[in-house]
Amino acid sequence: GIARLDAETNGGAKVSVDKATGGARFVQLGTRRARGPAAPARAGVQQGSRRERSREFLGRRGSIFGIRSVAAELEEVRVDTDRERGTHITYRQRYRGLPVFAGELKSHFNSADELTAVSGTFVPEINVNPTPTRSADEASGIAVRKVEADLGRSGLSVRGSELLVFRAGLAQGVAGPNHLAWKVEVGDGLGVREFVFIDAHTGKFIDQITGIY
Repeated sequence: GIARLDAETNGGAKVSVDKATGGARFVQLGTRRARGPAAPARAGVQQGSRRERSREFLGRRGSIFGIRSVAAELEEVRVDTDRERGTHITYRQRYRGLPVFAGELKSHFNSADELTAVSGTFVPEINVNPTPTRSADEASGIAVRKVEADLGRSGLSVRGSELLVFRAGLAQGVAGPNHLAWKVEVGDGLGVREFVFIDAHTGKFIDQITGIY
């Protein structure tokens, strides 16, 4: 995929690889020399054509990130314009309708309306049962007990929970397994806010992120 991209852009593309996923994390495209979706656009081009060219590129070259189906795996969530009149289209990764934690890609257009880069994290090769064996209440109980034991205190409560796909080791930059997980927010509304990830099939603790230091 990288070799085909290099040929398509006449050697103008640069690709950085994410050690945790094995897929691309940053693709910089050469401008003005590139062909296809990265080519300079006509004057007066509308927002819709940026979306089309972004999706066309991801459909043609998305395999370097690990994308198999743009329609099924990427959900457009935001379009931003920066001070230099560049446009940035943000996609959230989904697996069989579920969000993938930290799975997000962005397509970047410059002020000349050229697609210059695609960056972010895409978790490839997910194959988990999307129907949880453990309920949100079970996971919440496990999460609360874990945080209370860690902090040596009681009276904490669940502030919310969400079912998602969680890739272990992603934040640490190392390869790890994919889990169907409950993301449980545990806190006291003041100085404690912990996000605990519990495997939705086994009920085992996976990881924890501190929201307040």
